Amino acid sequence: MRSSKAEIEKRRENIITYLLENGESNIEDIASYLSISTLTVRRDIEEFKANQIIGQKNGNLKLNDDFKLKLKQNKYSRERKAIQKEAAKHVEENDVLFINTSYTALGTVKYIKDMHCTIITNNTNIVNIERDKSIVALLTGGEIREPRSSIVSEIAYNTISQIKANKCIIGVDGISLESGLSSSILHEANITELMLKCCTGECFVVASSERINKTDRFFCGSLDLVDTIITDNKVDMLAVYEFRRRGIEVIIVNPDKA
Repeated sequence: MRSSKAEIEKRRENIITYLLENGESNIEDIASYLSISTLTVRRDIEEFKANQIIGQKNGNLKLNDDFKLKLKQNKYSRERKAIQKEAAKHVEENDVLFINTSYTALGTVKYIKDMHCTIITNNTNIVNIERDKSIVALLTGGEIREPRSSIVSEIAYNTISQIKANKCIIGVDGISLESGLSSSILHEANITELMLKCCTGECFVVASSERINKTDRFFCGSLDLVDTIITDNKVDMLAVYEFRRRGIEVIIVNPDKA
């Protein structure tokens, strides 16, 4: 008997969840775990591959990096939007801002309205962001690196070093009281730390609550460089208390009211 559309969608969702949790696997293991035939898994995998969701190498299957990034973005989309809107409120006339490769940070640009300001970023996706005509966007220049289309190299470092932005809006992969700010990508971590150090004014960290109390692989700045954290209302309030005790302002947004 043919499976219903709902059953097929649920099965394929389970395959994606399995690969998310296990990193990579093969058709036989997936079939065994889901108690379905290898032929059924093979058909699903071919569909995933056609849509660039799953890649296969030497018999091993894994989710493509771009797809995993989209999953992460969609999971916290409401929280991210509320955080971006709040961050945009703190941009003032004639501000010069550093914005790093973070999707959350760069998305703030969409909500800056009727404000003449200059944005310096190392994220090439700035060209695809819908923005107000009063905003001047400058790319640092340098080598483009995936997965976030970030610009790095000595050219980027030199550009940032020669600019004195009066504000910066920074996204991170982790922020904790013990380890400070952290990133999953080394070359992006170095640029982020440089932006924080070259900013002459307020430094805002935009981070959904799931990044609070988390430490990723590469250090990208101490908490001493941070003035304000903007996060959502699922945040650990004990961490909020400790951040505030250290003199860092914490703004908590409610996605339902954004």
